[in-house]
Amino acid sequence: MSKFSNFHDVPVVVLDELVQLGDIELGRGNVISKIDIRENEGLYPIYSSSSKNMGMMGRYGKFMFDEELLSWSVDGGGTFFYRPKHKFSITNVSGYMRVNQKKLDYKFLYNILQYQHRFLIFDYQNKAHPSVIRELYEIPILPLPEQKKIASILNSVDEVIKITQKQINKLQDLKKSTMYEFFINYIAKTGLKDNRKSFSLSNLVSRIRTIENNEVKNILTISSTRGWLEQSERWSKKMAGESLKKYTKLKKGDFSYNRGNSKTFPYGCIFRMDKWDEAVVPNIYHSFEITNTQVDSNYLQQYFWSGALDKQLRKVLTSSARDDGLLNIKADTFFSLNVDLPSLSEQKKVASILTSMDKTIDDKKRKLTQIQFLKISLMQDLLTGKVRVKVN
Repeated sequence: MSKFSNFHDVPVVVLDELVQLGDIELGRGNVISKIDIRENEGLYPIYSSSSKNMGMMGRYGKFMFDEELLSWSVDGGGTFFYRPKHKFSITNVSGYMRVNQKKLDYKFLYNILQYQHRFLIFDYQNKAHPSVIRELYEIPILPLPEQKKIASILNSVDEVIKITQKQINKLQDLKKSTMYEFFINYIAKTGLKDNRKSFSLSNLVSRIRTIENNEVKNILTISSTRGWLEQSERWSKKMAGESLKKYTKLKKGDFSYNRGNSKTFPYGCIFRMDKWDEAVVPNIYHSFEITNTQVDSNYLQQYFWSGALDKQLRKVLTSSARDDGLLNIKADTFFSLNVDLPSLSEQKKVASILTSMDKTIDDKKRKLTQIQFLKISLMQDLLTGKVRVKVN
């Protein structure tokens, strides 16, 4: 019985059988990373096992292939890649797959392997060497025209996913540049009257020091890319244990500064808690609530997201990070940072523009998620033979 979703009246063979029949050839790359590769030297792209930038890591003076091919990550058991016909090489931590195109369609095989890869767990020692790959995957044997039709359907969905992702990236870039103009560049491009005044953060907010009494169920943590998350969602378990003595209680609308640095927020990130009525958060965060009535909460959140505090944070950080990975900044120092505020009415206008942009981005992300689920559903139907396509 198949270890994947049941195949529906479709003959199935283990990939090893196709290798033995000579319909699939497996091999390894021969370019050694960091030794043979010199970025931007040579004409031909060199691909690694990384999924970033479709695995491209530079250019090389020679090429191994000038053909359609599949490659995958050997070191760590990773993602498969479809390589259209062009001159390229792969590193020695990548494998390649060459097929008999009279029997197998590359794009169909690529989708089969990607689909089944979701269900496999690779042994760390064996990783994904060709000898392991050939025993793990099962290939449904469909007529070549049907393979091509299925690949075409799935490829069309992939194109919609790519287009939608590009739209999201453009909107995010626009949002980022707009925040820069509003909060950092301000007069140069916006044309707004500079009626801003500088306030110490301590004059706008009050620090929250409430220690939890074990009555609140929601235990949260901050992700630099996703914002507030339940601790169990991020870490697969509650790190707090039985006691919440080292946790601070927040109510909806309160803020916390997570001192962990990241690529997105190298000087830490500040998020407002909006989803829960109340929750507890680690007391290593600097948490606070707005107490000045001349501050718009939406404006302040966008201000924090813009990186407007980065210049000040960079100056006051006494070292890059402590032993626990947290940026070394005391609460008193953090709350002494200055925030530039225009009038309350102008704050609301700026916040309205940026919040509207966020909504547009979130709508696109929801659409992307729906399309991705559609792709998975189609793969489950088409790649198992549950739904057969008609070929003219």
